[in-house]
Amino acid sequence: MEGLKFSSNTMQVSFVCQRCSQPLKLDTSFNVLDRMTIHELTGMTIQSYTILNWSLSTDRESWS
Repeated sequence: MEGLKFSSNTMQVSFVCQRCSQPLKLDTSFNVLDRMTIHELTGMTIQSYTILNWSLSTDRESWS
């Protein structure tokens, strides 16, 4: 995330390519995200992170 700007009920963000630092243009449908969509997007990230950590800790235990 390159920039982060807040107003009363909105948040404006911008993204750049990690390789070339060029700004990325997102589809206009990402301009408005309702609470459910935000929850689904962040929930997947948290869930994936939790599963990955569990998997890594299980693998470490089997190595011992």
